[in-house]
Amino acid sequence: MRSKNSNTLPRILSIILTILLLGVSLDGSIFQGVSADELDQTRQEKEQKEKELTEQQKQLEAKKAEEGTLAGQYQSYAGQLEQAEKLLEEKIAAIAARQAELKKLEQEMQMRETELAAKQALIEQRIRSLYKKSYTPSIVTFFSNDKLSSLAEDYTYRTVILKEDKKTAIGLGEMILAIGKEREENETLKASLEKEKETLDLDVQKAKEQIAASQAQIAANRNTQLQLVQQLVGLQGALASLTQKEQEILAAKAAAAAAQNTVGNNEQTWLSISTPAPGNSGNYFSFWTYGYPHRVGMNQYGAYGRALAGQTTGEILHAYYNAVTVTGIDPDAGSFEEPTEIKVDGYGWISFPDYLKGIGEMPSSWPKEALKAQAIASRTYALNYINYASYQNYDAYRNDPNARSICTDQRCQVYLGHPKEAAWQMAVDDSAGMVILSGGVPITAWYASTAGGATLSSQEVWGGYRSYVLGIVDTDSQGQAYDGPFWGDSPWFHKAWGDNPWLSKEQTVDLVNAALLPQSYNQNLPSAENGGFSAEKVVETLNTEGIQAVFDMQSISLEINAKQTVSMVVVSSNGNFTLDPQRFRFVFNLRSPGTDAIWTTKFDVETN
Repeated sequence: MRSKNSNTLPRILSIILTILLLGVSLDGSIFQGVSADELDQTRQEKEQKEKELTEQQKQLEAKKAEEGTLAGQYQSYAGQLEQAEKLLEEKIAAIAARQAELKKLEQEMQMRETELAAKQALIEQRIRSLYKKSYTPSIVTFFSNDKLSSLAEDYTYRTVILKEDKKTAIGLGEMILAIGKEREENETLKASLEKEKETLDLDVQKAKEQIAASQAQIAANRNTQLQLVQQLVGLQGALASLTQKEQEILAAKAAAAAAQNTVGNNEQTWLSISTPAPGNSGNYFSFWTYGYPHRVGMNQYGAYGRALAGQTTGEILHAYYNAVTVTGIDPDAGSFEEPTEIKVDGYGWISFPDYLKGIGEMPSSWPKEALKAQAIASRTYALNYINYASYQNYDAYRNDPNARSICTDQRCQVYLGHPKEAAWQMAVDDSAGMVILSGGVPITAWYASTAGGATLSSQEVWGGYRSYVLGIVDTDSQGQAYDGPFWGDSPWFHKAWGDNPWLSKEQTVDLVNAALLPQSYNQNLPSAENGGFSAEKVVETLNTEGIQAVFDMQSISLEINAKQTVSMVVVSSNGNFTLDPQRFRFVFNLRSPGTDAIWTTKFDVETN
């Protein structure tokens, strides 16, 4: 039983807490009142945090729903396969039983046919004998018989034999017809059973292909998510060391941006993705990323800018892909046989030129040289993806039951399922036979929407070296970026990412302090709403570790070179703090609200 004191104490605490929150003074001097503006700001901050948490949960649920749909498809296909295999087993057993029965019937028919043949031979022998006797002149026959009775007996005997043979012959004919009909029926049944088996074989094969495609889609979906998450973590962060919650946070941010992986079929505008700065000048900060997402290989908006600057298709490709040859462009490149058809997820085998004409990775309104460069990159990427160089010829590829099928979304390259506009189709036709080679083999022709003035090597982004993607400073002779405002004017050239890119000074200070924590606290980096340290706990932990925390931040200074951000200094009333910008990026992507993210290693900060 609870005492009265146990009931009274919470009520007293509740009253005191209410007084504290409302700023009510008991005697006019003990408590200092809280202004309405402060209360409103507190309420707004609370609502904003709730909104951020709700939005992040929506992103996570969307990703889980997507994987749930894929898993449901997999289960459906598995059920179809199980049912088809069961029916096939039953049909095979039925066919085996029927074939045994047919074999027995065949043996019986052969025996009956042997008997029929013997009887038929006997009849023929009798007919020949009677026929020979019929040549004896009747007058001789008459006088050769001593008695008329012998002649009568002989006539009667012949008549009886003829009747029996006639009857037997008719019976033999009927039996032959019956056997023939029965054999025909058996052959028809056998053919029907074989056809049913073939249909079931196709059903089983289709179910297996659907399962394989579903498994591949699930695996690729997760792989894409992991790649984007790794992009947010950076090479300095070990993905395996992240907690499940941290991985979910990054997955939600990756899912929010995944739809803008490449330029796409339609051109984006600055207005469609920009977020205006709030009021209260100097009190909000926004971290802006250069380029998106991986900056490896051909810079699509850079290709657009180079085409506007008058560069040819060959010049564009050689700018982005190092030490390669392009068949049909470079005199010493030779040639490379293309497949007649390519295997495509959800479509099966389709014409390779038709597949390329349905690629939706660049607006058809762009200049011809940029479109041709994209067509060649897409052709090369597809050939590399299906590992076409490993086959001796097209027939070997076409007849391979394990031939790789290319996906149709941004995990590979977007295929629309129908031809694009005439300008794109012409670019595909005009670039027919043109493939980017390294060592005589099609390269992994990576491309991304925007490089932010400089591309990166594959090793810088993913840790895997490729000699043909080393990274370049992507500017003209005057230092103007080909994907920047002067040329390609990409909306992703310099952009803040997320649903709430403008952060208050308090939020920014919290992120800076979290970046000062030792790496042993990485599991505590998410916000308090996501299971990590609160801002107060971060400061407390820094004090415990003997590390000074930032208070009253005055400014943030970031130094960037062509490729990335190289230094970060925070100026505050209690000193200057130097941070590793890539460590800050790692912390930002885990702790920032909503879907806010710094996508590349090159970023700076804006203030209102």
